[in-house]
This record gives sequence, C-alpha cells and structure tokens, in this order.
Amino acid sequence: MLEELDSPREFFFDASTNKLYYFHNDTAGTPPPAGWTWEVPSLQVLINISGTPSAPVSGITISNLVLTGAAATYLAPHGIPSGGDWGLSRLGAVLSQGAVGLKITGNTFTRCDGNAVFLSGYNRGVTIDSNEFVWLGESAVASWGFTAGVDATGGEQPWGTAFTNNHCHEIGHYEKQVSCYFAATSANATITGNVMYNMPRAAVK
Repeated sequence: MLEELDSPREFFFDASTNKLYYFHNDTAGTPPPAGWTWEVPSLQVLINISGTPSAPVSGITISNLVLTGAAATYLAPHGIPSGGDWGLSRLGAVLSQGAVGLKITGNTFTRCDGNAVFLSGYNRGVTIDSNEFVWLGESAVASWGFTAGVDATGGEQPWGTAFTNNHCHEIGHYEKQVSCYFAATSANATITGNVMYNMPRAAVK
C-alpha cells in the first residue's frame, strides 16, 4: 500500500496509474540521480538446455559470462521435492534438462531473482566450477529428478554432478528455503572446494 511506503529502498507500483513510487535512501544527503533507469525483469530462464534421455544435448559449455536480471520464480507453479517443507519451481537462469557433460565455469550469477542454475530430470556429468553466485533471490544450484511414484529406476535424475570451487554468498533474498547446492532425487554429486556464507538456510541441502 502506498501509505506504508515509509522506509528507504521500499517501493510501490500503482497498476491503475502505471506509476512506480520509490523511497530514496538519502543518508548521504544527496537527491536521487536524475538519470536513474528502472528495469523490470521478465525472463525467468535466460539459457534453456533441453534434451531427452534418449537424445540428450551434449558438448555445451557456458563460461566467463555475467548472468543477471532473471525474474523471480517463487510464485510460479511448483512441486514438493521431498517430505519436508520445501517447495520448488523447476526454473532457473540456466535451466538444464536432458544434458550430458554440461560445463558451467567461471561465470558470475548476480541479481537473479530466482534460482541461478536448475538441473531438472535427466542430467549426467554436469560440472559447475569456479563460478560466483551472489545477490540471488533463491538458490544458487538446485538439482531435482523425476520418479514414477517411488520408482527411480527410470534414470531421469541428475547423476554425477560436480559442484566445485564456487563462491556463493548473499542468496535467498526472496525465498528462504534455499541453499548454495540443493539436491532432491539426485545421485553421486561431488561438492568440494566451495566457499559458502550469508544465506537463510543450510548451504548444502
């Protein structure tokens, strides 16, 4: 509500007038910059890698990029990955389903309002190495396979993921059920050499 706009960095969007109100942080004693530009993210997925178990995508490397501005996903359709209290949408700035040998190395994921990387269903031998994940709305990496009820023998899960030497911090600004590396219905991951801090839940779940 507009009348509750009373603290620095709060905002209110009036859809009836198409007007954005923003409470400027003026602790430095300066007015808002005259040339400010406001951007609203609309894409939840920036890079989509989609194959199938019988025809997987292979030979893909994503490296030395800055990936930013992906929209939030916490209000998108979601599922329950385990018997706990987590809910999860199968979306991320990088979404991989049906990939073999995918490499995600040396990138910076920043100011993404949803998950940075989502490994959904069939993925084999994915390497996520030497990236920085910072200022994220949700998790850095989420890995979640499919089953037929309680039967996982179909193999539609991420297997053999290497999450190594990454720097993960300042995440979970919108969703609080987040981790630097979250895995459900996944197998044989290697998690080593990472630095992880400043998040609302467990760094590895």
